Amino acid sequence: MPRPRASHLMLPAMLAVIATSLILAFMYFVNVPMSPDGGWYAYPAYAWANGGDPSENLAGFETVHRTTGNVIAMFGWENRSNLTVPAMGLWFELLPASAASIALLGLLQWLAIAMLASLAVWTVSKDWLMSAFAGLITLSDSRLIAEAISDARPDVPVLLVALGLLVAMLLVAERRGGILAILAAVALAAALPLVHVTSANAIAALSAFLVFRAFDEWRGGVRLPRLAILLLPAAVMCVTFLVRQPILDWLVPTSVPASVEALGQHSLVQKLKEIVASGFTHKLSMEIARWAHQFHPANLAQLIALLSGVAIAVWLVRSVKDDAVRLAFLLAAGVVSGAVVMFAVDPHHTSGHALVLAVVGYSAAAIAVARARIHATLAARYAVPAAVALLLLAAGLKLVHAGIIEARYARAGISTAQLTSALESAITETAAAFPGSAVRIEGASEIWPYLTHRGERIEIVDPDRETFPGSKVRSPDHAARLLVISDDHYKWGWQPILNGWRQAGLITPLREIGRCGETSRCLEIYRIENKSTVGTTGTSQLH
Repeated sequence: MPRPRASHLMLPAMLAVIATSLILAFMYFVNVPMSPDGGWYAYPAYAWANGGDPSENLAGFETVHRTTGNVIAMFGWENRSNLTVPAMGLWFELLPASAASIALLGLLQWLAIAMLASLAVWTVSKDWLMSAFAGLITLSDSRLIAEAISDARPDVPVLLVALGLLVAMLLVAERRGGILAILAAVALAAALPLVHVTSANAIAALSAFLVFRAFDEWRGGVRLPRLAILLLPAAVMCVTFLVRQPILDWLVPTSVPASVEALGQHSLVQKLKEIVASGFTHKLSMEIARWAHQFHPANLAQLIALLSGVAIAVWLVRSVKDDAVRLAFLLAAGVVSGAVVMFAVDPHHTSGHALVLAVVGYSAAAIAVARARIHATLAARYAVPAAVALLLLAAGLKLVHAGIIEARYARAGISTAQLTSALESAITETAAAFPGSAVRIEGASEIWPYLTHRGERIEIVDPDRETFPGSKVRSPDHAARLLVISDDHYKWGWQPILNGWRQAGLITPLREIGRCGETSRCLEIYRIENKSTVGTTGTSQLH
């Protein structure tokens, strides 16, 4: 019997997705500078790799053992308490810290995530087509590409560890892999909560999956030892999450007092109170916006694949007796549980927090479709054409997305090369004007990865960006030579402050990348004039 014609298009569709996803990744690398969060999360690893204190950014320049790197940054967030610090620190031992090496690390994680998503489906289904489909749908997720290439937030490492844990858990659930699978599941379950506190969403989803699986097997008469094995990774995740701070204090030690670090940490209790105070409607709109950002038009193929696969799992679990179908259904139920937990306790708007749930959902959907190809005539006939259509849709949308990125940033005059050039020229001029002293910068500390290759000593002081009340409007830091403002400052309402400083002659514009207040990325570089404060009070402070 001849193969369906659509199967001949499968390989070209796969190659198209790979090519267009790489093109989009390249557009992000070339055009989109690193976000503030990316610079802040990567800095402790840079300090660690260069012999400094991973929380040195919270302390005064002379109060702790500083990094031996040429750039020192001070900003008000405690980002030491993450397993990403030693992991990225080891990477910086291999390749010196820079924007390029951070992007390369993100690229490798992105590729590994796609392979693990494919492996998770293969572990259960042994269907090469659906396994490849899951990997490519994950690879072409625009949100994942953006997070991996132009950011260094911990959402990508969380997803990487969560998918590794999922593969081990599926082996345990299927009674395969023996003691090695159990040990791998326990080890990765212990690691996941340490990657970052936002792993709570992944922990909720994967723990719910294990609980559902244990309950399912208990109803089938399975004995207690087997249930204990199933629930062990969930217990390890939950316990480790509760005691994560002491463990991280041991793994990533610091000499900065806990009272100082606390100033740069979110209070979970306070954030939960804010969620309750904001009300159900506000939280609902926030979650809708989060998921809309995850599945914006460039991820339409991913959304269709997820919803159709989950619908097939719900339909099949009621009509056939197939353990793989039940696993897909229970995994989808786990993802829903994770989304509920995120709705209840996640105080942030960040769309990256939904990424891990979406990608685990892709694997569940692909497993369901793989089994449907065996049990349902329609699925057997149309699964390949549908997969080809979705892959071609994903490829087309990646090209459109890449074109939008190129047009938007090129039109605004934004690129990583232009940003680096503007910073270098301003620093070179300043270093020449004040030879023998460090170049001190006030403002956007996230620029540090673009400066690590320079020979000058560069000090960056990044004050609290929240809009200052009228009584605390201050002058620039007159110990600094340059003021660097990013789009994030404008989000916090700094434009009136900058206007006042310009009118008072306290700062002089030097360079501008993009248009702050209009474009999603921008940079303004000013020279700080050596003038006394006019009608202002206060000093440059961190949190």
